[in-house]
Amino acid sequence: MKKTVLTVSLVVSVLIIFVVAVIGILRSNIKYSVSINTYNDEGSYNLTVRKNDYVVLQTPSKTGYTFLGWYTNETLTTEFKLDTKVNSNLKLYGKWEINTYSITYVLDSNSVNSSSNPTSYNASTPVIVLQNPTKPSSVFMGWYDNYNTETSTLGNEVTIINPLELKDIVLYAIFSDYYASYTVEHYLENSNGTYDITEVEHYAGLIGFVSTPEEKQYPNYHIDNIPSEKVGSHTIFRLYYDLDTYYVRYYNYDNSLLREVLVKHNEDSLVVLVPFRTGYIADGWDKDTTNVVSDLNVYPVYIARDDIPYIVNYYITSESGTVLYTTSYLIGTAGEFVFPIYIEIPDATKPINIDSFLVSPDGTTVINVYYISTL
Repeated sequence: MKKTVLTVSLVVSVLIIFVVAVIGILRSNIKYSVSINTYNDEGSYNLTVRKNDYVVLQTPSKTGYTFLGWYTNETLTTEFKLDTKVNSNLKLYGKWEINTYSITYVLDSNSVNSSSNPTSYNASTPVIVLQNPTKPSSVFMGWYDNYNTETSTLGNEVTIINPLELKDIVLYAIFSDYYASYTVEHYLENSNGTYDITEVEHYAGLIGFVSTPEEKQYPNYHIDNIPSEKVGSHTIFRLYYDLDTYYVRYYNYDNSLLREVLVKHNEDSLVVLVPFRTGYIADGWDKDTTNVVSDLNVYPVYIARDDIPYIVNYYITSESGTVLYTTSYLIGTAGEFVFPIYIEIPDATKPINIDSFLVSPDGTTVINVYYISTL
């Protein structure tokens, strides 16, 4: 009896140990989903983590921002520590702080910066277009990223600040106290080759420094040479704009080039005679060549003459040879195809098939038609 009880107790103990081991294995295989939203270019992704394991995450990056940690709610108020064991499904959200960068303006005495120039920016700031400061009796030459006071050498000129530079910026305002006013006059060409002044502009420039005025855009005009010279007292730049020119190309009826005429905008082309063509009457050109406003390829137009002579010879062929029966003298249109007319010839059969013939414009067409003698 005692032996039986001992055996039962042993079996129960083994079963308990087995059940506990199975439960432990099952619990160790429990996995949870972790949804990651970085709020940067990487977007969202999912991880699978075993129960009681840790979430292993690399610190993300975002241009112009500092990463502040992971949070379990979208309002980013409940922080999640990476040394926390996972015991349920999770959603993690990255929290960021935007970086702010300073803009320092270095100006000399008596100069005043524009109130529109900001003193800081960040990655979400629109492109900054720098405004000019002012200084009495001086001309502002530009903002520069460096200025060596000992050698008076400048760095690069800066007109805009790109928010993606993502660094503190120092800008130097450069003024000139040595300048003079100068004038730019714009002249437009007339159709007769003379020029009339159409616009006058006034500028200020550094005395002794070379200046090149900026050309203007006038419809149907172009400029080939823009003058450059040193600015002095009462300097005048004169810019001459020429009328646009076009080519009118005249072609022969065989597509060979006859003549090429260069004309100015809205000018009439030189008159070119339509070339002679045998068998045709000239009827001008296919395009209007007055008031030309673009390049033109021009071809002659002809009317085919309808009084072109041609000959039809009728022959009779017999065993003794071929003899001419009669000849017809006819009129046709140059370049058109004609069929010879059947005539009745005694004791002869008509040809079964007769081809068409082209009426030669020079009047040399001869058509031979052969009948077969029945004798």
